Amino acid sequence: MLLPKIEIKEQIDTPYVKLDPETGICDIHGKSYPEDIYEFYNDIVEWFEDYYLNGKDSLELNIKLRYFNSSSQKIFNVILEKMEDD
Repeated sequence: MLLPKIEIKEQIDTPYVKLDPETGICDIHGKSYPEDIYEFYNDIVEWFEDYYLNGKDSLELNIKLRYFNSSSQKIFNVILEKMEDD
């Protein structure tokens, strides 16, 4: 299964996100306090799950946030656990 490249523009309450399966580089930067945390991050978490389920190599994850709320922290923990399971 070919994973898509995901690129989401930064908004007031959501970060810029770029997940590139070809380079293995993932960038998340800005601020993260979306009103609906699961709506914003659901596709991102699924992307990480699919990346590792398809036996891909390791990733470089660059997180540079000026602010994030506790709900965002929980999502980042899930993402990091997915990476750790590799």
